[in-house]
Amino acid sequence: MSISGRSVDAPWRILVVDDDERSAQNNATALNQASNSAAVPYPVEAVATESFKDALDRVRRGDIDLLVLDVFDQAGAGAGADATDLEPVGRDVFDRIRTERFLPIVFLTALPDQVDCDKNPPFVQIVSKRADGPFEAEAADPSREAADPFEALFTAVKCCLDSPFPCLYRRVRSHIDDTSRRFMIDFVETHWNDLKDRPADVAHLLMRRLGASFDADAGQGVLADPATEGASATGSVPPIRYYLVPVPNEHRTGDIVTKILAVDKGEHPETRWHIVMSPSCDLVEGRAKAEYVVLAECLPLSSFGEHEDWITSDTASNTKRNKLEKLLKSNPAGGGRDRYFYLPAAWKVPDLLVDLQKIESIPYSDLGQYEKQASLDDPYAARLSHQFHCYLGRVGTPDLDLKAVLDAMRPQQ
Repeated sequence: MSISGRSVDAPWRILVVDDDERSAQNNATALNQASNSAAVPYPVEAVATESFKDALDRVRRGDIDLLVLDVFDQAGAGAGADATDLEPVGRDVFDRIRTERFLPIVFLTALPDQVDCDKNPPFVQIVSKRADGPFEAEAADPSREAADPFEALFTAVKCCLDSPFPCLYRRVRSHIDDTSRRFMIDFVETHWNDLKDRPADVAHLLMRRLGASFDADAGQGVLADPATEGASATGSVPPIRYYLVPVPNEHRTGDIVTKILAVDKGEHPETRWHIVMSPSCDLVEGRAKAEYVVLAECLPLSSFGEHEDWITSDTASNTKRNKLEKLLKSNPAGGGRDRYFYLPAAWKVPDLLVDLQKIESIPYSDLGQYEKQASLDDPYAARLSHQFHCYLGRVGTPDLDLKAVLDAMRPQQ
């Protein structure tokens, strides 16, 4: 797999930006010398520049993986004495870069107070320069002398590369590039006479192709954990994959909603949860077809006896576990098949059971009083919709006298 002509296993590209050319070059050289060492146990290629404008061009091209950035406070490198085009400082640096591309940033600066963005390792880190040496990390004991003057920088870079983010981001970009390339060659080029006047249709088909390619991947390639890559698929998914988060702006079947301000980190047990059951096509803003929206109440799993019995059992009871599993599979002991649909806990959503008997309709205009906490992704939203219509539209029939049927099958004695 490759990205922009490079293998996803290629060295990590680090750009060191400092208005002092010597400092920039020294830091880049130190990182290159530390490549594949105990301090930075990854292959890295570091280059230096003293111009933020040059750095921004590199960011736009997408050919770096990590930025080590000084916070400038003077005219740009190479600018004349009368120059008025000052290099950006503080928050402006962060915002300008993030406008172009999302990538990890290590602020290496003597002006840490001007970096007012929050530290959020591995994505944003702040390393303070030291008056009597190159720099030091913000540590519990700021007077501690570093054995290696570049130790703090190496620690920040290692923190970033230790995380799965850089590898994941590189794999995703590579997958998008490769899928787009094959789409253009295999489809657009072949059908150009039919498509040359339909750019919007080409864009739509490409987006759908990209979405389908990630669905087909199912985490076994581009999204797989490199440590477990090649392991056989179990066919099961973690709860986090049930939901679309952040939620789409438009209303849709499967929106999990609460009254506005009713949820504080999902910790209010008295919060009433609902899920939208109306078809998505009836809810399009600006041309909604629905005067009323159908909601099904979602009950906390903790309110069910099967859950209470299982978590309070003194020993591992297969009977109690099986009863809970049957409930989660919408086939509870004692009847009520397909009445419930299980929503596993993830994000702000606690363990919930959609109760297809507890249905209510609200005016479409009242949707504005509800806040979306998550949205059930497909195929789970489609499965819930199908279960809802089958449950409400089921037809009851008397039980067939199977004893009589089976007795009639045997030869008469």
